[in-house]
Amino acid sequence: MTEKRILVVDDEVDFVSMLVKNLELYGYELEDCTTPRQVLNRFKKKSFDWAIIDFKMPEMRGDKLINQIQFMDSSCKFIVMTGYSVEDEVQQILAANPKVFGIMHKPLDLRKLVDVIERANNDQ
Repeated sequence: MTEKRILVVDDEVDFVSMLVKNLELYGYELEDCTTPRQVLNRFKKKSFDWAIIDFKMPEMRGDKLINQIQFMDSSCKFIVMTGYSVEDEVQQILAANPKVFGIMHKPLDLRKLVDVIERANNDQ
């Protein structure tokens, strides 16, 4: 398992905290944000290998946030999370952006999430 810097983004504070704690068990270096504004400020200061981003947040949809992040850090890879039925929109994101490696439905299957990250890391 390679150590990777991962940013977890979701407006649900308890969910972010739980996901970060669980992913730390796999040896990743994690940080979290609960608003798109926090995310953009964080990317101004440092880079991340991965951003795991909620699709529906109050201030900005996940796909719009991904586009803004890519202007700041073109090497970052993404996984989109959703608790809603937005399959058509999500499939459009996958088709339009080669840096989006997966769509995960909440509640997340942690093992599948780690598998997506590790498979993408091994393919590069």
